[in-house]
Amino acid sequence: MFEDHNSTIYDIIKAADLLDANVLIELDNSHRKTGKSLANAVIDADLIERSKLLSSIANYLGYQFVENNDISIDDSVASLVSVDVARMYAVVPYELEGTSLKLLAKDPFNQSIVDDLTFSLNKDITIVVCDPRTVDALIIDTYGEENTSIDEILGGLGDKFSETVEEISEKNLADVANQTPIIRFVNLVLQQAIKDKASDVHFEPFEDQFRIRYRIDGALYEMAPPPKNLAIPVISRIKVLSNMN
Repeated sequence: MFEDHNSTIYDIIKAADLLDANVLIELDNSHRKTGKSLANAVIDADLIERSKLLSSIANYLGYQFVENNDISIDDSVASLVSVDVARMYAVVPYELEGTSLKLLAKDPFNQSIVDDLTFSLNKDITIVVCDPRTVDALIIDTYGEENTSIDEILGGLGDKFSETVEEISEKNLADVANQTPIIRFVNLVLQQAIKDKASDVHFEPFEDQFRIRYRIDGALYEMAPPPKNLAIPVISRIKVLSNMN
């Protein structure tokens, strides 16, 4: 944990008076020999509780700290950050307040999260500190495993989104489009298109089926057809991504 920030962790522990100075110096010397980060060394030695160290890091950086059991990710907030961005920066959207977006960050010391995403997301980005292991788990829970297949996501959907067009049109389509299973499904379809070097993707809803086709080297290839009841949520998701709503 925080392997690239050992010297800063040392300063934080010292400033917060979390350890005896001599013990800290000894640990600072010994952790280098084991290959552990200083943060992991003090936690594994039961010298500082994990939550106490994380809270001290948050105080040092001027960020909010949240415990694992206080974390709940809303689908509409999660949809503000794409799976690629979430994995690249190791962040999960936590809370939206006006134009301010709070992100749980695996590495709260990484200033590029604020600098880059403030520009690309057009939001005022604020980092929230939590256990890095929790961020890893939340990325998987929110966006799926990197090797999750489309079939696995479809299998997990079951009878969700089984409403008719008339029924679903009465709802807020943005809410439907921002539900995690739909986000994950569309993300995987687009990721597969990029992987296959497709020039375009065709989402084709018909009365009796929903067809998705990739154009690769001028030819159209159809993926295994998803359930037709996904047509409205998926098309709505595409509109959200395209700012067409």
